[in-house]
Amino acid sequence: EMEQHATTLATSVETIAYLSKGFASKSPSPPVQQVLLQTVHISSLVLETFPQHEVVRSKCLILLQRMIQTLANDEVLKYVPKLLQILIQHCSHQDVVDVAHVFQQICIKFKRKAFHIVDVALMPLLKICHDLTLRLQQEQVDDIVPPHIVTEQLSIKKLSNAVMYQIALHQLSDVLTSSTNMHSLQGILDMMKDGATEVPDP
Repeated sequence: EMEQHATTLATSVETIAYLSKGFASKSPSPPVQQVLLQTVHISSLVLETFPQHEVVRSKCLILLQRMIQTLANDEVLKYVPKLLQILIQHCSHQDVVDVAHVFQQICIKFKRKAFHIVDVALMPLLKICHDLTLRLQQEQVDDIVPPHIVTEQLSIKKLSNAVMYQIALHQLSDVLTSSTNMHSLQGILDMMKDGATEVPDP
């Protein structure tokens, strides 16, 4: 029964995301923006209820991407921390790419206005990328990692570098020396060095 509820809610979120395409070419009026903003709040509640449901996560990701693109004001940012926290915490190697893309989208569009969001979410995102590469490593057979697993590992490592690139590009570099992330700075710099010198294209 819970599975059915989750699937029904995921379909509803998907429908809203699809309908929002109609507002992609021009900024919607303020009343419409308020309605669309409420859909972000609703999707946050759905995701909070079913955080481990793959389809729910996927549809909430799509809706969040759409709303970041569509809404002209910054009010959507008040719902992003909770959404991003749940998406990062429960993401798998199948949806980590989309989660990282949303993170980068936030950096690109909101820049300094998203500082507090980027500051809190950066290390959890980098950690989940690292953990996922280690989990994939365990899928080796006879001490040999299958080529498709190697490709997935490299893609995830590239994601971490792409995230750091967007942070540097959009005036957010000082999150690295904030009180939240200062203790992890050396590890981040080592990761960037390894990515620049040791990670080949997948």
